[in-house]
Amino acid sequence: LIKAGPMNVSQLTEFLRNIRGTASRRIVADRIRLLKEHGILEEIPGKKSEKRYIIKEKWKEDFQRLKSLLEK
Repeated sequence: LIKAGPMNVSQLTEFLRNIRGTASRRIVADRIRLLKEHGILEEIPGKKSEKRYIIKEKWKEDFQRLKSLLEK
C-alpha cells in the first residue's frame, strides 16, 4: 500500500498475487482487519460503498526509516 496507494480487498489481493504468485482474499481481509485494529491501516471511502485502505502516515514514515537503516 505504500507503493501502490489506496486499494480495496480485491485489488490488494490481486496486487499480492502478482508479486507473490498466490494470495487468498480471505486471508488478505483478515490481515487488513488485524492491521486496522492495531491502528496501522486506515479505511477511506471509495466509489459508492467500496472500502479502500491506506497505511497511516506515521507508519509510512517509520517504514521509510527502517528501510533506509536496512539498506546501509
